[in-house]
Amino acid sequence: MKFKAMRGVRAISHVNQLLVTARNRKFPSIAAVAGLLGLLSLFSSMAWPQSDSLDRIVATVNGEPITETDVQMRIRLLIFDEMQAGRTPPSTANARSGALDRAISQLVKRQQATLMGISISDGQIAARLNEIGDQNDVSPDELLEHFVDNGLTMEDVRVSLEENLIDESLTRRVLARRVVVREAEIDRYLKVNNSEFEMGEQYNLTIIVIPDNNQLTFAARREFRRIAKEIAFEIKSGADFRAIAAAVRQIEGIDAGDVGWIEVSQIDPEVLRGISGAGLGGHIGPVKSEGSMIFALVNDHRKSGRVELPEVREFQIARIVLISSNDAGAEVITEQMEVLRRNILEGADFGSLAKLYSHDNETRQDGGDMGWVSEDNLPFEYSEVLRNMEPGQISTVQSIGNAVYVLKLQAVRKGSYESSKRSVVREKLRNLKLRNESAKWVDQLRSAAVIKYRNNYGS
Repeated sequence: MKFKAMRGVRAISHVNQLLVTARNRKFPSIAAVAGLLGLLSLFSSMAWPQSDSLDRIVATVNGEPITETDVQMRIRLLIFDEMQAGRTPPSTANARSGALDRAISQLVKRQQATLMGISISDGQIAARLNEIGDQNDVSPDELLEHFVDNGLTMEDVRVSLEENLIDESLTRRVLARRVVVREAEIDRYLKVNNSEFEMGEQYNLTIIVIPDNNQLTFAARREFRRIAKEIAFEIKSGADFRAIAAAVRQIEGIDAGDVGWIEVSQIDPEVLRGISGAGLGGHIGPVKSEGSMIFALVNDHRKSGRVELPEVREFQIARIVLISSNDAGAEVITEQMEVLRRNILEGADFGSLAKLYSHDNETRQDGGDMGWVSEDNLPFEYSEVLRNMEPGQISTVQSIGNAVYVLKLQAVRKGSYESSKRSVVREKLRNLKLRNESAKWVDQLRSAAVIKYRNNYGS
């Protein structure tokens, strides 16, 4: 944590932490807005603004129009996304071109979703807002000010959330089955990148940063040095460090406050030497560091993985699978599976029936036993069913494509450190493959679509 990383302590507010987190999400411009609308009833009762005049058509996709209003909305979202990512907003021409391209891609996906019977309700949109708000504990007033200052409207937010949910549904229905992450791929990644998971050393600090550089006037530099001496005297006299930090942060030019957990590699060597010998609850300062005088309080110290590992559950599952060769046979095997399930509920042995009737060559000889499987390595359809089951229970009859199945949840356990590591890698590789598959699929949809531009917008 060199001086540049320590500057801007005042900016480490809850909102800015949220926006940093949001940039890692699929839809960063929307993730941060969650706290604005807390009630599920809001969207169903809200009257969204409508244009009072005819909207100019910019392009059509399979006869469905993209209007100037659509393009302007996506320009706002595109510019906001770039700003949140710390990039320079594109030129007007590039922003318009990118916005129209994004509008076409979203429209062909929306049309495909309609063909598949996928629709998003206002309740789902509001539920997503609540979900993100609960995860981030956002301040509605601060976020509203942030988004208004950056030119977004509530309609921008609603449309983007709706499209986010449509994309998720299409991913589950179309793309997820195309993506397989093999254990050997995870092994190869870990072999090359295992240093990502090595244990790192961190300090939790409260700091006070006082400027002391040649850019200051002589009078300002003398005044800051006087303040530093007063702070050192108060701390030495036993005054509360955090109370001092809260007081001096009101002085223009001084940064002070909690900075949370910081990797030792980010800490200035002089500061690190001091806090290493201070111990928990100890303090140092003033330490001269890159044009500043720094005081630091050591709140805590730990060694932890450089990557935050999720808590992973593992399921011990057994299954019986019946597969039909055509649509006509689907009804027949569903009835057969219902009979098998009823027999199991009446006391028949699951494993014996699996050996006799299951079409699954991988598990049939083991009585349908799949062994221990990490939750994130299961098909989405399995995870949805198992989430509401208790060990010993049998699922209702489920289907994927031309296969029907029942699951038996035998046991649940917390995954090991190794399984958590593999979960992180699996998710990273899966997301990479999904992005590639999504890009190829959208290109296919666009190639098959009839796209017509108006008034020389587009090519």
